[in-house]
Amino acid sequence: MHLTDFLDAHNIPWTSEGSHGRFGWTQVHCPRCGSQNWHCGIKDDLSRANCYICGSHSVPGLLKTISGSSWKSVYDLLGKRDFVVRETQEHSGRYTPPTNLIPIEESYDARNYVQERGFDPDYLEAVWGCQATNGFSNYPFRLFIPVIRNKRPVSWTARATRGQEPRYQTARADEKSFDEKKWLLGLDMVRKSAVVCEGPTDAMRVGPGAVATFGLAVTPEQVLLISRIPERVICFDNSERAQKTADKLCETLSVFPGKTVRCCLDSPDPGSASRGEIRQLRDMVFGKGK
Repeated sequence: MHLTDFLDAHNIPWTSEGSHGRFGWTQVHCPRCGSQNWHCGIKDDLSRANCYICGSHSVPGLLKTISGSSWKSVYDLLGKRDFVVRETQEHSGRYTPPTNLIPIEESYDARNYVQERGFDPDYLEAVWGCQATNGFSNYPFRLFIPVIRNKRPVSWTARATRGQEPRYQTARADEKSFDEKKWLLGLDMVRKSAVVCEGPTDAMRVGPGAVATFGLAVTPEQVLLISRIPERVICFDNSERAQKTADKLCETLSVFPGKTVRCCLDSPDPGSASRGEIRQLRDMVFGKGK
């Protein structure tokens, strides 16, 4: 029996498409945090389950909760396997970026996408290593954003520039040498202080010194990395859900040495903030004029 057969048999809505869809995963509504936006994904090989909002879950426990069925039917689906795979497992893949990468200026779609959002293509390329993919790429018409760890690219994510879904496509396990959810985009540029954001474009808008967690589901590895930064400002989107997550993250970080502050911008998120608002944020965190 396939995962989707099990879900259908128990009248559980599911999808494999949409903005949160990923190849090899099936998305459901999360029974733990109550999200109704397909935030919870179950890997098709039944090795992992993760919610964009509340984090990783035990596959057997999650299936039992959403189905209301017996443990026997759950373990019949799982084949009575011992689930030892976790989100923190190491990747044995090799860093492989999308094919047909080109400068942003050479892509009409990517150039328009970044300029309409107030970004300078030269800045994105020089500081963040961004490029674009053309129509012949295996990930066509996207803004390519590499994940740099210790000055070397280890993973990547790519933002759609033509409005296609999913909005973000991230390197598969075999296309990365290190899991981006065990790292923070921009961490190599952090010194004493950092602004912690959700998405890559949020961090890139704030500039050097900002990091991104790749979504609201902050992993234990990311918490540990953030805790090592003496002064950290948590600046998530200004939605109620994001701010509740920010509060929880601040509470978690409060037991570590250093200072943690939560900041909520007037703009919906840092990525759409005005230059003036970003300037005020940088002056507050890094000092006047930095």
